[in-house]
Amino acid sequence: FNNHQMPSDRWEMIREKRGIEFLPWNFDGSYILVCLQLPGDASLQGADISQWMFDICSQIRKKCDFPILIRTPQLKRNFDQLLLNETLELKNVSLQNGTRENLLETLDNSLFVCTFSSGIGIDALIRGKPVVVSSKASFVYDSRTKLNDAIELKYNKNNRLNILSNIAYCQWSLEEIELGLPWKHLLNLIY
Repeated sequence: FNNHQMPSDRWEMIREKRGIEFLPWNFDGSYILVCLQLPGDASLQGADISQWMFDICSQIRKKCDFPILIRTPQLKRNFDQLLLNETLELKNVSLQNGTRENLLETLDNSLFVCTFSSGIGIDALIRGKPVVVSSKASFVYDSRTKLNDAIELKYNKNNRLNILSNIAYCQWSLEEIELGLPWKHLLNLIY
């Protein structure tokens, strides 16, 4: 994508155009948020999201008693019911049906966010929440906090603006595509 060490100009333009509120780091919250993805999504690279959910919730529960909130994606999907039931039987674990309306409040009230590779990691960083990421397929993998560190409330506090600036150079509007701007940007890789 030719998006390493990019300036913040595109991020600032997208942020302003979309009215995105870039919040300061916020390490307060009342639960650990575990975000599911659509089963079979390409970014899972063959991983079973239901098994990941059970595994990460079990790891968390072995190390701490913080409440865990599992958030489903906004699009309705079926998850492995046996693994979901086993996960919900762990101490202090609850389930939320994710909607557009409850997204920001849910992120804001979390201690930190766990995701396999979901784009919600970007939303979490924008809202000032640390992110635990399990896969290098995530756009925010380089900004992740390791699970053991997050449980101990030791977060990776690197410069979020760098990762958001790099991501912005992967996002182009139809108008920009028609003008050939992504192609001009990618030409730097060829020449």
